[in-house]
Amino acid sequence: VNFEKNYVQVNRGFNQGVKDNMGVFSSDGGLVGQVVNVSANYCQVMSLLHVQNRVNVMVKKTSSSGTLSWDGKDPRYLSLGSIPKSDSLVTGDTILAGHYSLSFPPGHLVGTVAEIIPDPTTNFYVLRIKTSANFQNLQQVMLVENLLYEDQDKLLKETKKIIEDAKKVKR
Repeated sequence: VNFEKNYVQVNRGFNQGVKDNMGVFSSDGGLVGQVVNVSANYCQVMSLLHVQNRVNVMVKKTSSSGTLSWDGKDPRYLSLGSIPKSDSLVTGDTILAGHYSLSFPPGHLVGTVAEIIPDPTTNFYVLRIKTSANFQNLQQVMLVENLLYEDQDKLLKETKKIIEDAKKVKR
């Protein structure tokens, strides 16, 4: 938790069925990160405490979604942007995994709202989120596989290519 780019090494690898892009949760169900590399008996997890990690999440009460990130400072807190000021939020509101990730099942606990900061230049809040996973004391984690990941990922890539090709034809 002392670096800007934190990883968690798990003593399970492809010999035990682990694959890239699996979601990783703490033993109490809090989102930890995503598998980014796998060897025979180990895997590396890009933690939520990695400044390049971006995760789609939503506010449970309003279903508004935004992007969760870490600023590299306090390992207890993450930042969530793009939440409309029209949402009635209070500290303690629950933040869940969103619907736009192929690695994380939607609705799993990510954390709670610790601070609500109105952005004076936009119509959005920046929320400070207290993580539900205790990154300073992770002992056990659970790995979750989306059994349809490859099919969904292939469809998404094909769709993007179709759209890009259609744009080229119009030019």
